Amino acid sequence: MSITQQLAVPYKSQTDNAFSPFSACNVTCLAMCLSYWGIEGDDSHPQLEDQVFHRAQQYGWNRFSPQGLKDICESYGVEDDLTINGTLADIRDAIENEKPVIVHGFFTEPGHLVVIKGFGEDGFLVQDPYGELMASMGTHSWYYQINGAGQIFGENLHYSNRLIAASCGGWSHYQTRIMYNEMTDPEVEEVESMWIHRIG
Repeated sequence: MSITQQLAVPYKSQTDNAFSPFSACNVTCLAMCLSYWGIEGDDSHPQLEDQVFHRAQQYGWNRFSPQGLKDICESYGVEDDLTINGTLADIRDAIENEKPVIVHGFFTEPGHLVVIKGFGEDGFLVQDPYGELMASMGTHSWYYQINGAGQIFGENLHYSNRLIAASCGGWSHYQTRIMYNEMTDPEVEEVESMWIHRIG
């Protein structure tokens, strides 16, 4: 993919987190974006993402909700411009304004978050804390190549415009896969139901 714009967002994997590693995409994505803005955290836990998890528990913020994630982010003094009616154009605008974006989506059946750090004509440059989503047209057989010990699969990935629009615009994993296969190219750009956090 030819990259039009790219931000220097560091990569963090959720699979080595101390707390709930297989449901910690939210705090791990936020930790990537906070690190981009120079937030180093404290000494309470070695990894920033575990500090973010602990802070959410300490103050009773729901890390699974868009508003809860926004509250956690802004407790670090970093603005989170949240919309639940986002578009692909909104994501590109944020990147052009040097703000990384966290998106909620049905990349997995229960839902999953990723960081978007750049874009090109045919897609986005993604930091996926879980690994790499393997999705293909004409099939509902999606699966993840999951980060493991000494193996990182989720850094600097190309996720197509279609994949982001379908995963983040659908209301279930099933609907997401249908949208991915059936949307026309103009419909991809018209999706306006994405939950996106523009960080900074």
